[in-house]
Amino acid sequence: MSKLLFIALVMMSGLAFSRPALAHVLVTDANKQIGTVLHVYPDDDPIAGEASSLFFYVQSDDYKQPDYNPQLVIKNPDGSSSNIGISKDGSTISADYVFPTTGVYMINLYIDSGGKQTVFASQQRVSRASSEATLEAQSHSLAEFALVLSASAFLALIIVAFNRRQQIENFSRF
Repeated sequence: MSKLLFIALVMMSGLAFSRPALAHVLVTDANKQIGTVLHVYPDDDPIAGEASSLFFYVQSDDYKQPDYNPQLVIKNPDGSSSNIGISKDGSTISADYVFPTTGVYMINLYIDSGGKQTVFASQQRVSRASSEATLEAQSHSLAEFALVLSASAFLALIIVAFNRRQQIENFSRF
């Protein structure tokens, strides 16, 4: 019995402390010569109104040198574009972005290196919205009161049964 309980506790703690997987999308340039792996965190379907992180891992030795200049532009569903602040570490480029609404976004990564520009273009669908952005806060005070009241009544019943256990045992005999 204790082994089963131990296994159950280990599995529950593994589920409680696990993180969602990063999404992997291979994006190539227009000539299909250079690729980058795009990771979108959290999940492959970011939530509108919440922070997302974009990671690009450029798969070329040309971009391991610090002299390249990347620029990230995200085109919103309404047609407006935003230049996003980025950080780079070797051939890894990262940025944080809050997708304001649901819809299909165009993510363009421009890299200038040695006089040539490489463009990586990808679409990102945002189909979920933050509950804070879509729903007003609801008051559950009556439900909370009922929950506290029923828990108190159950606790009182347990205390009464424990205190009268001898009488209950005598009454239960035939």
